[in-house]
Amino acid sequence: MQSTVHVIDSDPAFTRLLMGRLNIHLPSIPIQAVRIDELPNRTFCENDVILYDSKDCKEKSIVTGTASIGHPTSICLRDQNSFRRSARTLSKAIRNELHLSEPMDESTFPSQSNHRGRLILFISLADFSKRETYISANTTMLRNTMNTVYRLNLMPGIRMPRSQFENSTTRGIERAASGISELLLRLSGNTNTEFQLSSYVCVDEMGFHNFGRPVRSDDIMESDISVLSSLLMLLRKEVDEPTNKASAVVVVEGLPFCKIESICPMAHEIHMVLPDESSSQDPFFKNEIESLFSHMPPHQLKFVNASERVSI
Repeated sequence: MQSTVHVIDSDPAFTRLLMGRLNIHLPSIPIQAVRIDELPNRTFCENDVILYDSKDCKEKSIVTGTASIGHPTSICLRDQNSFRRSARTLSKAIRNELHLSEPMDESTFPSQSNHRGRLILFISLADFSKRETYISANTTMLRNTMNTVYRLNLMPGIRMPRSQFENSTTRGIERAASGISELLLRLSGNTNTEFQLSSYVCVDEMGFHNFGRPVRSDDIMESDISVLSSLLMLLRKEVDEPTNKASAVVVVEGLPFCKIESICPMAHEIHMVLPDESSSQDPFFKNEIESLFSHMPPHQLKFVNASERVSI
């Protein structure tokens, strides 16, 4: 009998994204979404695999609360640190449970070879360490599959990670690349010039093509929104060109919501990274997030997660 993978998670956007990525790794296996309220009416077969979020339901409740034929395999979507596991990790676990051989070359998957770039916007309200952990965990596959992944930080310079390609001198900080400050200066002075974004970046320790920190901490914060929008449009144009096989990660912190609202529509995907789980229930947070998302395109993927929750 054909095995089926069932995904049980309360976040429908995450479920859709996970199913899409699992289909890349497991193209011959049917994958279905199951809502928690559907469990009492679901029947699972012995050779099925159930992926569940331990924060939404317990493995025991799945087994005892459903009509199962035999004992289907259950795999938690989270690791021992409560971080979400990647689609690649989950697909390997599923293959092991179903005794399927690993593909000889994952790059031969048609979905992956035709993969288009994405511009992902991370709006962080968390602290530095949690922000960087979340971004790292949510961009692993992107960095593994794209030729180029740009990283643009829209925040005060003192809040940005420092990279090894920056060298402290008595005159301040010098860069191997022209850097974000020069790019913003050129954009503010001449919008008709052709820009080669690769001239303004260096590869950092994580593999991002990073625009680096500004000369002055406030250079980005004081930039006009039209300049920031022009920069995002350049990134989006770069990402949308299939032959580039490029994506972009834009990390926002400290910008007013009125500025954030102007740049969000250019992203394929938005992650609102909260300090902790309880923040999502705070009326102040909820009002700002709902107001922001209400102005966004309906097809845009939107995630509201605490910094300890990791996507895929």
